[in-house]
Amino acid sequence: MVKVKLCGLRRVEDIISVNRLAADYAGFVFAPCKRKVTPELARALRKSLKSPTKAVGVFVDTPAPEVAAIAEWCGMDVVQMHGNEDAETVQTLRMLLPSGCEIWKAAHVRTADDIRKAAETGADRLLLDAYSPDAAGGTGATFNWEIIPQCDIPVPYFVAGGLSAENVADAVRVAQPYGVDVSSGVETDGFKDAGKMAQFVWAARGEASQAGQGIE
Repeated sequence: MVKVKLCGLRRVEDIISVNRLAADYAGFVFAPCKRKVTPELARALRKSLKSPTKAVGVFVDTPAPEVAAIAEWCGMDVVQMHGNEDAETVQTLRMLLPSGCEIWKAAHVRTADDIRKAAETGADRLLLDAYSPDAAGGTGATFNWEIIPQCDIPVPYFVAGGLSAENVADAVRVAQPYGVDVSSGVETDGFKDAGKMAQFVWAARGEASQAGQGIE
């Protein structure tokens, strides 16, 4: 079954929804954007996150020592590099992060070469996102999923960018990912919507009987 990551969480009610849905990954953004959380808030929310959901800290071009310090203090299970980080950054993080903490690298996909370059960093997993000249992620834009089958991707990968309950099943069918990642596609007026989160998870997992229902 495809893994599901719900990203950009910043409220207690977001965590309640994640726990109720048993999402595989919960994302906390530490990079400058409207969904940014402080380490203090992320640490508090992380403590309310129920197993087996894993916490992902999202960073953009943050120095490796700072990433490692925040990830360890907040209890992150994964660090996601969503900027221009290279193989040297990944190697440094492996030395600094607690044992077992995964490293993911995002690729801002325009061509197959963008995916190849991200894979060369040696990250544990890739996150294939839409390219935007204005933002590192969370734009609500999709990319051409047909590029992915053309690539020989050496590690498990997520598909992100413009996903919603309406198109995630198509993304899974075309891209055959390890997992899918959503943020703006499960929001209403800039905040996570419990009903949309439920519909997305059910649609991603192929639970068609529930996909038309929300959470009260």
